[in-house]
Amino acid sequence: MTFPMPVLIDVLSARYTSTGAVDYELVVTNHCGNPEPETIPYTRDVNEEWLPDGRFYELGVDIDAWMFAHPEFDVADYEPPTPSTNPGDYLLSMRKLRLGLVRNGFPVDFIPIIISTIPDALQRAEAQIWYEETTEGVLWGHPMTQALLAAAAQAYPNLTLEFAAQMWIEAAAYDAPQVP
Repeated sequence: MTFPMPVLIDVLSARYTSTGAVDYELVVTNHCGNPEPETIPYTRDVNEEWLPDGRFYELGVDIDAWMFAHPEFDVADYEPPTPSTNPGDYLLSMRKLRLGLVRNGFPVDFIPIIISTIPDALQRAEAQIWYEETTEGVLWGHPMTQALLAAAAQAYPNLTLEFAAQMWIEAAAYDAPQVP
């Protein structure tokens, strides 16, 4: 089944992306067969768009015509994302977590040392399993992360939550992107 081509009504915003494409916010009709005007996001790549059935996607031509008719409309420059200052926005691998600790002067076996200070045997065993078996990454807000941070703060009074958060953010930047 093929739907009628969307009809461009208005361009609300346009901003270049890091790849040279342009992200638009458009008002169109006939989008997926809907005759009512609706606002849609649309990324126009530097290559022209073709539909899977081989038809040329004409919305790009309509955008060009609209832009020509509105010379006062500016496409905003690309703005690189600002790194978040919220540690909860970052997922750390265990490797990055350990690198962050070592690069800030903590011993390589810091987490096992903290785990060994947990008085309850079951909680200590669960923490050890969590530490040794976590492969998908560590979230700042995970209950085990927070429990180990609390235990670390008791063992190392100079390890404040603010300092731990800063170490976390720095470790996330070693070579990985933010979590979406």
